[in-house]
Amino acid sequence: MSHENDWLYHCKQGTQPGANFDYSGPLTEMILLGNVAKKVDGPLDYDDKAMRFTNNDKATALLHKNYREGWSQ
Repeated sequence: MSHENDWLYHCKQGTQPGANFDYSGPLTEMILLGNVAKKVDGPLDYDDKAMRFTNNDKATALLHKNYREGWSQ
């Protein structure tokens, strides 16, 4: 069963799908943070509540996109 069909099935059943957001959200965050870590040198300390690195401003800057004037998040 595809993940889309699994999600729909479990929505209708009222049960948790195999790839629920409680699992996939933190997994995705970890993978994306790993991508940032590969772009900078040295160890990183990440504050998950503030969503920033406490010891590397360059790495923190990679977490957020700068939008052109007239556009926003």
